[in-house]
Amino acid sequence: MGNKTNSLYKALRDYPRKRITLEELDRICSDHEQLAEQIKELTEQGVLIPVRSSKTNGNLKMPLYMKYTICIEKTAQISPDEINALYPRLSANGYLLRNREQFVNNKEFLCRLSEWLTQHEDDGKMSRRERSFSIFCDEKMFINYADSYAGQEEKLRESFILHRKTLKDQKYSLTNAG
Repeated sequence: MGNKTNSLYKALRDYPRKRITLEELDRICSDHEQLAEQIKELTEQGVLIPVRSSKTNGNLKMPLYMKYTICIEKTAQISPDEINALYPRLSANGYLLRNREQFVNNKEFLCRLSEWLTQHEDDGKMSRRERSFSIFCDEKMFINYADSYAGQEEKLRESFILHRKTLKDQKYSLTNAG
């Protein structure tokens, strides 16, 4: 069953809010017997993302979350497979899947970083500018990203996960000047 034949998908395209409850999905769905199957399909496609803190409906046979985030417009821009193709530590926490516009806005940066992390085991310690140059051929790339995201350091840290093992020292934190 593709998106074109999924009646739930058609109804969600015009849904006014970003989040939707299971009860609302049940009300919208024209084929109540197929509700669980349609939700599962849309979840696999990245159109619906479960809000894990909402818990499930308690059905052991086909558990469904009580709330979902709708990502129809973002799905057209980027597929979950493209995000999952990044270096595993860059997409491990699911932040980029939930905030695909961050991936679209920072795609070049993330792809270069992912490529570098995949190809380099350990280059030893070096300054943040040297590391930035070895990855991006621009010694100020980390600093430029930190400046352009001033006030959003936590989101950057969560999204890029520049872990200490790979970059070898806290010196490479995006928020430090240097």
